[in-house]
Amino acid sequence: MVSLLLGLGSTLFQALGAVGIDAAALAELKGALLFGGVVWSGYIGFKLLARQGVPLRRRLFPLFPGVVGSLAVAAVWYPAILAS
Repeated sequence: MVSLLLGLGSTLFQALGAVGIDAAALAELKGALLFGGVVWSGYIGFKLLARQGVPLRRRLFPLFPGVVGSLAVAAVWYPAILAS
């Protein structure tokens, strides 16, 4: 969802720039949204595993692919966030 906001929300960020928010602040906002999305994905996965009854000790292994995927998406978006 964060990728959709960053990718399709360019008009939103342009409007924020027109209001007077500088490019550095917009880049920080986009970075914060991206970081929040990665953290939120991990949290949701952790909570889903807890609801399924997976013991705390065994939740990290199934979370690993999701965290790696979220970090890969963040790594791909990072240059685009810095360029804008």
